[in-house]
Amino acid sequence: MASGKLLTVVFVDYPFWFAQSRRKIVILRKMWSLALCLATLGLAGCGGSRPDGLGLTDGHLADCPDSPNCVSSQAASDTQRMEALPLALPVAEAQAALHALLGEMDRVEIVGAEPGYIHAEATSRLGFVDDVEFAFDEAEGLLHFRSASRLGYGDMGVNRARMEEIGARFAGAMDRTGAQGGAPAMRGARRKGIGWMPRHGYWIS
Repeated sequence: MASGKLLTVVFVDYPFWFAQSRRKIVILRKMWSLALCLATLGLAGCGGSRPDGLGLTDGHLADCPDSPNCVSSQAASDTQRMEALPLALPVAEAQAALHALLGEMDRVEIVGAEPGYIHAEATSRLGFVDDVEFAFDEAEGLLHFRSASRLGYGDMGVNRARMEEIGARFAGAMDRTGAQGGAPAMRGARRKGIGWMPRHGYWIS
């Protein structure tokens, strides 16, 4: 009888124990990354240096590393790939809307922009930096993106959650701008300190 109860307890509790164990492993990896960061804080900080190879190469963003702390609409791996975002506006207007959207997000800074491309840095409360890139594919009518952590191994789903949030906000911005014919959204951008840059062909701070 006691043996039967033991088997029942083990069988019922195993999925919970397994899930808890996986969560502990992820947390330990994150803590190890934080410990390494704090140990070298006086030298380099938690942000890490900006990786080489960012930007567009033949219309493609950089590949994700093997670690699970990266998502991309152009990733080869199913676990890292997310769907590209549809463009409901001309590229210049869509890029202006995305630029304004990113400027309103906490701890997100646009560090590079050119026609058809935006590079932003997202910084966590602990000082970790993720590189977030966007590439506008006018021919396909799609916005491709890549979001990757600079340090550590896992990200506890932060990059995916960020891109889901940006995707939802971007879709809303497309709907609002399209319904208003584009002009009101541009006037709103100007009120936020964003101006027309003929050299770039879109609104930029």
